[in-house]
Amino acid sequence: MTQIPNDIIDHLAGIHPDDPISRIRQLRTTAREQAQQSFMDRFGTAAAAHSQFTRQERLLVAVFVAKLHQQDNIAVFYGDLLDGVAVDELQIVLREAESSLTQGPYGSYPKGPLTIEDQGGIIYTPDSGIIHRLGEHLAAALRHTHLLVFHLRDANPQALQQLINAGWTTADMVTLSQLVSFLTYQIRVVTGLQVLLHASGNESARQEVNV
Repeated sequence: MTQIPNDIIDHLAGIHPDDPISRIRQLRTTAREQAQQSFMDRFGTAAAAHSQFTRQERLLVAVFVAKLHQQDNIAVFYGDLLDGVAVDELQIVLREAESSLTQGPYGSYPKGPLTIEDQGGIIYTPDSGIIHRLGEHLAAALRHTHLLVFHLRDANPQALQQLINAGWTTADMVTLSQLVSFLTYQIRVVTGLQVLLHASGNESARQEVNV
């Protein structure tokens, strides 16, 4: 069984205990603990015990989000947590993410001064074959996730109704939105730390050359 890291942010960013960035992060104990607890609440082995939004579905959504952000290593991490189950579903989710990859953000504002900033873009809709293979519940989650990533302004009551039609409860719809928000935050933190890690590594290399 794939082990869950003690510090998900350090793990995904590739930070080791002796890295300068790690020592800096240790000064923010509360932030580290909260990030880890948020991860465990959503993806730990006990997550989704009382929810129709299963842990397997959550991990597949996480893979989808990571691929939409073009973070392949993070997608692999969440895929590995499936521990060999849902292999077919995982491959479908990966292909769907790749085929629906775009730029964004897209969407429309309510009619008014901001409508000048409206921008159209593709809206991902799983076809009948994907719905049949993934199930209506998960397929609807992927559609809404794509909307939250690229069309946040279009996440309107009509979009939520599509989740309801696929059997989503109000509580699970809230969880899905929180999940996508958390993953987006996690990806941004990880990519930012990787930039700092790379910069600190280059600085150390320059110092060694100068010595």
